[in-house]
Amino acid sequence: MIKNIIFDVDGVLVDIHRTYTEFLKNTYPKFRNITSNDLSTLFPIQADDGAIKLPDEFLVDFRTGPYYSYRPLFDDTMAVLAALKKKDLKLFTLSAAGNPDKKLKWLLAAFGDIFDGYEFSPSGQSKKDALNAVVEKYALNKAETVFVDDRIYQVRAGVEAGLCTVRMESVLSLPMPADLKGVPVVKSMTELSRVIDRINSDKDFL
Repeated sequence: MIKNIIFDVDGVLVDIHRTYTEFLKNTYPKFRNITSNDLSTLFPIQADDGAIKLPDEFLVDFRTGPYYSYRPLFDDTMAVLAALKKKDLKLFTLSAAGNPDKKLKWLLAAFGDIFDGYEFSPSGQSKKDALNAVVEKYALNKAETVFVDDRIYQVRAGVEAGLCTVRMESVLSLPMPADLKGVPVVKSMTELSRVIDRINSDKDFL
C-alpha cells in the first residue's frame, strides 16, 4: 500500500520546458524565436540525464533573473495533488536547488501547505543519499513510498534507494535504458495518480 510520494519538482510538477524557453527567448537575442521543441536540438540530451538540462553557461543568469520564479505548473498538477491528499497520502518534494531559500519561497507561494515537507538535495550529495535522508527524517516505510522523477540517473537512484520509483516522461525525454525497463513510466500527473491506484489495488502490479 502506497502511503507517501516524494516528488522531484522541475519536469514533474512544473513544465520546465516552458520555463527554459521563456528565459532564453527573453534573455538572449539569439534565442528570441525559439520554441520548446527547439530545446533538444540546442542542448542535446545526455543519455544518463534523459531530459533537458540547461547548460552551466546559462545558470547564473537563470538563477539571478526573473525567470527563476517563472515555473508554470502542468495543467493537472494542483488537481491531482489535491486528490492524492484526499486519499490521505503524505506528499513531499525533493529537488536540487542552487539557491534553496529562493526555491523554497517559490514552492511555498505555489503550493502552500499541500506538501508535508519541502526538502532539497545539496550540491554534491547523491540523490540516493538525499532520498534516504528524507525517508529517515519523516520515518517513512520504503515499501509504502513512491519517488517520481524525470531524469534517468535520478530514477536509478530511487531504485537503488529501495523505493517504488516512477519516471515522468515528456515528449523530449529519451527512452528508459534496458536496466530500468521495469520502472513504470507516466506522461502526466493524471497518469501517475492512476498508477498509484493500481499499485494499491493490485499487489502483483510491480
